Amino acid sequence: MVSPEISVLLPSPYYFQNVEASLCIDFIPINNTIRLTCGSATLTDLYDVINKYKSALKGFGGLLDKQSSGIWLLKSNLVIGSNSSFTIDSTD
Repeated sequence: MVSPEISVLLPSPYYFQNVEASLCIDFIPINNTIRLTCGSATLTDLYDVINKYKSALKGFGGLLDKQSSGIWLLKSNLVIGSNSSFTIDSTD
């Protein structure tokens, strides 16, 4: 008896790189993950990239919202890679 072959197609991550800031960010829609893979970023940097590409990132709109001065709401996973840094301070 031959078992049927099963293949699963998973969406590949969306990838954007801001050359000026040397910032590499992956957006993985299957598990609502934002992944910083190189460079240095702040909450504002992530927010700006998400807003810049929000039409392409259909599922990522609203996953990082600025509520008021100094208050942010993150509604996704955030992974910071070993070759990157993420700063949260009072300037955001």
